[in-house]
Amino acid sequence: MVSVINGHLEIVKYLLRLPEEYNIKPSIQDNLPLLWASYNGHLEIVKFLLSFPDVTPHAQNNWCIISAAASGNLELVKFLLTYNEVEAYAQNNQPIIDAAYNGHLEILKYLLKFKNVDISAQENDAFIYSAANGHLHIVKYIIEELNVIPNQQQYNQACISAAINKHFLVVKYLLNFQCINKNMDFNTILCSAASHDLETYKILLKYKDVNNMNNYEKQMIWATYYGQLEILDYIFKLQYSNISILNNLFLLAAMNNHLDILQWIIEKLNNNIINLQLDNALIKTTKNGGIESFKYILSLNPENGYNEAMINASYGGYFDIVNILLKSGKADPDYMDGEILIYACKYGQLKYVKYLIEERALIPSLHNNQPIITSSEYGHYHIVKYLLTLKDVDPSACNSKALYNASKEGHIDIVKLLLSCKNVKINDNNNMSFIFACQYGHYNLVKFLINQESVKVNDQDNMAFILACKYDHIEIVKLLSENKCVNPIARNNLALIYACQNNCLDVVKFLFHLNDYNSIDNIDNAFICAAENGNYDIVEFLLTIDKKNYNKINIFSQNNKAILGATKNGYLNILKLLSLKFNVNIKDISDSILNVAIDKGQLIIIDYCLKNFISKINLKGKLEKCYQLFCNINCYSYFKIKEGIHIHNPNVKSILRFISLNNELCNSTILY
Repeated sequence: MVSVINGHLEIVKYLLRLPEEYNIKPSIQDNLPLLWASYNGHLEIVKFLLSFPDVTPHAQNNWCIISAAASGNLELVKFLLTYNEVEAYAQNNQPIIDAAYNGHLEILKYLLKFKNVDISAQENDAFIYSAANGHLHIVKYIIEELNVIPNQQQYNQACISAAINKHFLVVKYLLNFQCINKNMDFNTILCSAASHDLETYKILLKYKDVNNMNNYEKQMIWATYYGQLEILDYIFKLQYSNISILNNLFLLAAMNNHLDILQWIIEKLNNNIINLQLDNALIKTTKNGGIESFKYILSLNPENGYNEAMINASYGGYFDIVNILLKSGKADPDYMDGEILIYACKYGQLKYVKYLIEERALIPSLHNNQPIITSSEYGHYHIVKYLLTLKDVDPSACNSKALYNASKEGHIDIVKLLLSCKNVKINDNNNMSFIFACQYGHYNLVKFLINQESVKVNDQDNMAFILACKYDHIEIVKLLSENKCVNPIARNNLALIYACQNNCLDVVKFLFHLNDYNSIDNIDNAFICAAENGNYDIVEFLLTIDKKNYNKINIFSQNNKAILGATKNGYLNILKLLSLKFNVNIKDISDSILNVAIDKGQLIIIDYCLKNFISKINLKGKLEKCYQLFCNINCYSYFKIKEGIHIHNPNVKSILRFISLNNELCNSTILY
């Protein structure tokens, strides 16, 4: 798939020429390569893929043309629309909406040449999205050339979205174009401008109706949050009488480390800081590590907040701030039972670890030896080594949690260091260190641990092997399989089931090459997991395994759980694959498939069933449910059937199909 995404045509051609056993097909996963090629605008790859008979240009409800329109490649759009199956108005005009969203005017113009393409579809989404993304040329074309006039709500939404995304040329154009601005949220527009630049803010203030609904306080908050001192000063002069807001702005500026605004506020207050929450401001500056703002507030001599500020700074690893607080003598390192030591270990601050232990007498084994556990987890070898020199530090505390933390994160040097301690064993805590190394894919560490005398490779009923399979660590799976103690089919083939569930195709193939899998029983559960999770390649592989060496998979086992599970979760590609290989049998359970699809609202599968299994389906009681699903699932659409058919809905063909299936439905009251 990478070669398709990156546009490497020659590599794509090479891969598709490989022998059948490589199982590389151009239509894999319901034509996913074609969709990716279209999305990335690779015309030549699209042409090449469509030269294969099993590749369909309208796959997945015409997503190719939608993706092509979004890509900006006009020639690709033109090419796809040469196919009769491809609809320019697919999914309720999604191609033209995506073209507008991405600013592709020429594609938009081209799509408008086709019948049923509606630029105002989905409540003028093309107009709204083009405005929101700053595509002024699209906005102008829709309004001036196509004479599309959005309603007031759509117009307001476009204005506000453009303002929030700081596309003020679009905002200015829309405000000038529309002479009546009913219910316009000018505050949101002005707030966004206040976070942008002063000139834009001044211009927007001049528009009609702005002053009638202005909220200067909210705009000052936005200006402060984004550090726009010039705008803040301008707004303050417009409503200078309200001094009280400065107290709130001071905290906001402290939180976002805007030193210039902090100094400006103190100046406006004439150094009268009695009402400012200095202790709270001090704490807020330490959360984001703004040391200059912190120093400034510290110089104002807050009464409290020093301990909280120290802990906040240590949480974020800002030990330059911690250092200032400790040197000031106003913060107590023993606050919260010396938790600062744990954070010094977390962030690898050996200097402060030594200082806190040797000069401030913090206990290195506090919180049940949390310092060595934490430094092991975060890979700070030198801190672990230092802590191990201290008498009261126990590296085996909490069932050797330091060891399995280091193993989980793959810190092989720390694992070796800890294992050199007499009271630390690799098989502590049910061999969790070894199991974690396998689960998280640390091959070199696994290779080291597997050679330790006391390690139990198959502990917890082969959990290490099972988890390596589950998380697709194929090299570790191969390494473990060489050990005679490992049983690949332990726990009723759980390794295979997990690999199928998580789409680990290489692992699945490897497991079937092991001798333990010859004449294996009970792989139906693995097949069910693959189907339920939409893992097309694994389903296809399991259907093609050598029946001489392996028992045949019963795809209908457990009351058709695989097929109905794929249906429930909307995996049409799985249903199509099984239908292709077992057409007669699938038709026999098509009624159950349709029932599940209706129950779970899987529209594409409902449509597929009605097109392909209609002769086997009992339609009684189903058509009305189907119709309601297709009409109601898209709240932006509407339908009206009266004196003929006039429908605006992305599922038009499906609705018409339902109506044609049952004449009584046409006269049903649900249509009115």
